[in-house]
Amino acid sequence: MSLTSGEHTKDELRAMGKQRILLVDDEPDILDFIEYNLVKEGYDVHTANNGNEGVALAKKLLPDLILLDVMMPGAMSGWDVCRRVKSSASNSRGGRPAVLMLTAFSQRELVERAREAGAMAYLVKPFQKQDLLPAIEARFPVCRTRRGRAIAGLSMGGYGAL
Repeated sequence: MSLTSGEHTKDELRAMGKQRILLVDDEPDILDFIEYNLVKEGYDVHTANNGNEGVALAKKLLPDLILLDVMMPGAMSGWDVCRRVKSSASNSRGGRPAVLMLTAFSQRELVERAREAGAMAYLVKPFQKQDLLPAIEARFPVCRTRRGRAIAGLSMGGYGAL
């Protein structure tokens, strides 16, 4: 699913100044909330409901950023998805997509596990809109607001760099 056209090539998206983001979460309300807010900010947003679909879409869409739930039902957890896309998928600029893990857990051992899987940051659920955009912009300079500016050096309660 996408609120913007998924038919644009990576060169067309780059020319339009849009960053492609893939959301992978099994909770429809969270997907809708994040998708709505990121589309309003000018991002090209796509969603997946489970790990298998997330890996397939990452290979097809070449996202710049993946927002990834840690705990999902089925055979593939967020950890597994992260490891797979970090080892095989590339983004629209030819590099590996950045991964921001979405989790209800903030225990140190789980944060370390996210780092080992290849995630660059995490955002603890529940979070508000005002936590989401700065977490993306602060950690992933490739993702900018529609005004073209990045926010750097933020530190907030539910967000952490790995």
